Amino acid sequence: DLSLDDVSGTTYNSTTRWDFTQFGDYLIAANGQDTLQYATLSSTISFAPLDASAPTAKLVTVVRDFVVAGNTNTAGNQVIWSGINNPNTWGNTAVTQSDNQIIPDGGEVRGITGGEFGLILLEKSIVQMSYVGSPIIFQFDNIARNLGCYESNSVTQWQGITYWLADDGFYA
Repeated sequence: DLSLDDVSGTTYNSTTRWDFTQFGDYLIAANGQDTLQYATLSSTISFAPLDASAPTAKLVTVVRDFVVAGNTNTAGNQVIWSGINNPNTWGNTAVTQSDNQIIPDGGEVRGITGGEFGLILLEKSIVQMSYVGSPIIFQFDNIARNLGCYESNSVTQWQGITYWLADDGFYA
């Protein structure tokens, strides 16, 4: 039984949207108001801030060995990822491979799905995030222009396939 009540003194209401992902024994939550939150599945019953350097973001997922956050309080078109195999390391560090990327075209990030590669759904484009290692870490390829995600709450992933609502219907 996990509790999101009073995570950091913030008042939440029925319109507060939460996004969750699991990284090992951590359940990580994003809400766009607080830095990323976590609960240890094997022991804790409440959430706490993940790390002081963790971003504030609306979206969170796992791509390969990284926690990836999107639509940050810094920029709606930004994604930030943690250090490799360490959700408590953030920033721009070559040693840990943590970094960030502003996606210049396509609008705000509306959804991110993970796995072996990341799929970033923006308002007006779709970008694939592929791990390439140091020094670049991730490569970002625009795989669909003029096709985006209309509504963040429509994004889901099932058996490796991402589904979302565009302005002209549903896509996979």
